[in-house]
Amino acid sequence: MDHSKGVFGDLLSYYGERTYELITLLANNETFIQGFQRVLSTSAEFRLMLTRAVRNGVEQLPLPTLQDFDELREGQEELSQRLYDLDERLFGLEQRLDTLIEQTKPKTKKPRRTPKA
Repeated sequence: MDHSKGVFGDLLSYYGERTYELITLLANNETFIQGFQRVLSTSAEFRLMLTRAVRNGVEQLPLPTLQDFDELREGQEELSQRLYDLDERLFGLEQRLDTLIEQTKPKTKKPRRTPKA
C-alpha cells in the first residue's frame, strides 16, 4: 500500500484498474456488444416512436395559435383605447357639470360688518 496516496487513493486506483479490466473484457465479448447494440437500437426506435406520439397528441389538442394571440392582443389594444377615450369624455363631462353647477348657484353677497361704536 502506498501511504502517499492514502486509503481513498488506493481504493480508487484498485477499482479503476478493475473497472478498466471489466470494460476491456466486455468490449471483447461479441455477445455483449451485439446485446448492447440491440439495446441502443431499440432505445432509439422507442424514442422516435414516443416523439411522434407526443407530437401527434399535441397537434390534436385545441391549443391557441400565434394568430389567435395576435388577434387577442389587437382586441385588447382596441378596448384599451376605447376605455381611454371614455375616460377623456367623462372628464370633459365632469368639467362641464362643475361649470354648470357653479353658474346656477345663487350668488349671495356677504353681509357687511358694521363698525361698533
